[in-house]
Amino acid sequence: MRCIANREVRVRTGTIENYDWFTAYVGFEYNLPESVIEQYGFEKIQATEGNIGETKVETKQVELIQKSNQDGRFLKELIKIKGIGKEYANDIIIAFPNEECMRKAIKENKDLQFRKDVNKILREVYG
Repeated sequence: MRCIANREVRVRTGTIENYDWFTAYVGFEYNLPESVIEQYGFEKIQATEGNIGETKVETKQVELIQKSNQDGRFLKELIKIKGIGKEYANDIIIAFPNEECMRKAIKENKDLQFRKDVNKILREVYG
C-alpha cells in the first residue's frame, strides 16, 4: 500500500530472518505493507482514476489528520517561537496535535524526531 511519511524515522521491513532498514523522509512516498504504515503512523494514499479529455489520469488522495484533533492556538504559539517557522510548526502539529501531547513526550524524554536545534528549542519552551 502506498503512503507518505509524516516524520523522519528508521523503518524495518521484511521478516525476522530477512529484513532491511531504511530511513523514511518527511513528505516522500513509499510502498509499504499496511501493518508497517499503521505501526509508524504514515498517511495512506488512496488513488482514483479519472479522465482529462481522452487521457486517463490517476489522482492521489491523502488521508489528512482531522482538524478537530489540532489546536489552532498551539499552532499560532509555535509560529511565534523564534527558530520555528510556519512550515516546521505544521510538521510539529502533525506529530503533536496539541500542547499537552508535546509536554507529555518531553516529560517522558522521547525523541521528538526533528532537527537538533528545533528539539532544543521545543524542550526549552515546553520542558
